[in-house]
Amino acid sequence: MMAASNRKTRVQPSSKYALMVLGMHRSGTSALAGTLALLGATSPRTLMKANANNARGYWESTELMVLHDQILASAGTRWDDWGRFNPDWFKSPVATEFSEKLGAVIDEEYGGTRLLLVKDPRICRFFPLWKQVLDHKEIKPKIILPVRNPFDVAHSLNARDKLGKNRALLLWLRHVLDAEFATRGLDRAFTTYEGLVSDWKVEVARLASDLAIKWPRWSPAAELDIADFLTEDLRHYGYPAPRIAPEDELAVWVSSVYHILKKRSSGDEVEDSEIHTLDRIRTQFDSTSSTYGIVFKEQEQIARKASAELSARLRQEVERTAKLEGDVAQLEQRSRDVTAELQDSKSELDRTLKQLTAAMDESAQRGKSLGEHTEALECARKELQGRDEKCSSLSALCENLERLVSDHDSKVAALREDTANLRAELDSVNSDRATQQEALEKEIAELRSKLARADERAAMQSASIDRAEAVRTSTEKQLSQLREQVSDRFREVAELTSLYLEAKHTGQQLQAAKAEVEADAVEVNAKLASMRVDYDEASEALERAKQGINLLRQSNELYAGELTRLDTKLAELQSGRCWKLVMPLRVAHAWLRGRAFSKEPVSSLHLLRESRWFDATWYASQYSDVSGSGIAPEAHFLVRGAAEGRNPSPDFDTRHYLRSNPDVAASGLNPLLHFIRYGAAEGRSPRPPGKS
Repeated sequence: MMAASNRKTRVQPSSKYALMVLGMHRSGTSALAGTLALLGATSPRTLMKANANNARGYWESTELMVLHDQILASAGTRWDDWGRFNPDWFKSPVATEFSEKLGAVIDEEYGGTRLLLVKDPRICRFFPLWKQVLDHKEIKPKIILPVRNPFDVAHSLNARDKLGKNRALLLWLRHVLDAEFATRGLDRAFTTYEGLVSDWKVEVARLASDLAIKWPRWSPAAELDIADFLTEDLRHYGYPAPRIAPEDELAVWVSSVYHILKKRSSGDEVEDSEIHTLDRIRTQFDSTSSTYGIVFKEQEQIARKASAELSARLRQEVERTAKLEGDVAQLEQRSRDVTAELQDSKSELDRTLKQLTAAMDESAQRGKSLGEHTEALECARKELQGRDEKCSSLSALCENLERLVSDHDSKVAALREDTANLRAELDSVNSDRATQQEALEKEIAELRSKLARADERAAMQSASIDRAEAVRTSTEKQLSQLREQVSDRFREVAELTSLYLEAKHTGQQLQAAKAEVEADAVEVNAKLASMRVDYDEASEALERAKQGINLLRQSNELYAGELTRLDTKLAELQSGRCWKLVMPLRVAHAWLRGRAFSKEPVSSLHLLRESRWFDATWYASQYSDVSGSGIAPEAHFLVRGAAEGRNPSPDFDTRHYLRSNPDVAASGLNPLLHFIRYGAAEGRSPRPPGKS
């Protein structure tokens, strides 16, 4: 589903943002951009000048507009083309060139500002280029998509650019569909022109919330400026939409798209089905523009060519008319000059006549000077005659001028008649063009109807296609499995081939090594034979040693029995009176030998008897075979008991001591004697913990 709002991250002071107003021409983009500029967004350096079509200004860059027109021209299109922008253009070297130019113009127009205000309806057609450049500059776009009733837009475009209703609707559809699709996944918000001019505070507050930005200049002064900017005369909307017939596919598309985008502008969630509807209409619209757009473009080119030819002829006639009118003006001026000269001559003649009359009167009174007056009169008559001749020539010139003016008026009338005929011919061409366009629209409507019927037939065949698709999917799955199996076999063959080659190489190495081994084997066999002889001799010697050890063990047992007997006898002697009586003698003997009595070696049997760790009574009671052996318990333990793992007392565990002290086990010493002599002092444990 389309996100209800874009409350993503808080604005960081170090971030740069571009507020991008992406809307159709005449959709209130200028009013929205002007409002955002008054709230603190940075406008471009070279703003387009206001004119009669937009008295409050366009709020867009002249430099960017020129560059955008160049981009459209490089892709074979223009601002009023409703066809699809060539997607391959973005992958061409030309796109890379314009990307660099666009980055340079952005730097020139906005400098280092951190809240750019960008507005030009043309961007809707190629927004991916802007997105690429902004990402490169690490400027995050914040998209605002203004939505206005498409029939209001069509009415406004017809008033400004004389575009027909259907063409204006097609242009609206192209801009809003492309802008909506290209900005999915970005921080964006939708708004309506009606909402902006009705209650701009609510609208811009919602935009700030959806885009997660703050307006830097929102203040009472800014509110007054915006109130003066968004005046009542901007509220010229609400032209009634025509009744939409089901067969009018264009009207159905426009109404569906407007309904979905208006719902989005009101803050309502848009369902997945409505997103699918937008995608379906955009796909069908792209297909239709590819199929029928060429027909419209051919007609537009023909009409544009005819209009250009008529305009050229009209300009030529206008130039001829202007030239003739200039000639007429010159002749009229010359006529006025001649008339003025005639008037001046007439006035002068009148003055002369008056002077003559006065002179004659004076001559009548003065008869004396008659001769003089007669001469003066003759001179005046001659002068008057010259003036009459001059007047006659001027009159002839005036008649010629009048004839020229009459001829010129005839030519001007003829030119005006030709101009009227040309204008009538142009009107006829425009009428024929309109008729042809209506015929084409009817033809397109019929084709769309046929297309709808074809869609119905396609829908009827959908089930069988689905079944075929299921079969195809199953077949492709099986084929994929077979391909995987074949691929596995190929891999196995490749691995086996590799192994074979390695084995072959290894075999060759083994063959070479075999010869060396065989040569070494002869020498080894000889050494082995010698070693076998030595081994046999060693085995015989070992066997003899084992026999000797057994004899020694038997002798040790006999010696141990004898030693026990002697120890017993010695103990009896030491306990007798004689041992005590000879004590001084033994001391003296030890002194004479240089030995202290206290350093006399103590026998192992005596050490056991004196130790608390050997309990003879307990040992004999625990092991019944000891009493029947005829050997003293101490001697039995020394000769056999320790080797058999028997315990000398409840306080000493023979097996535990050997397990806990592997060094004692490895030395072969009697474990109890080792404990008495060394282990106790070293802190070794005589029994398992917890056992008493």
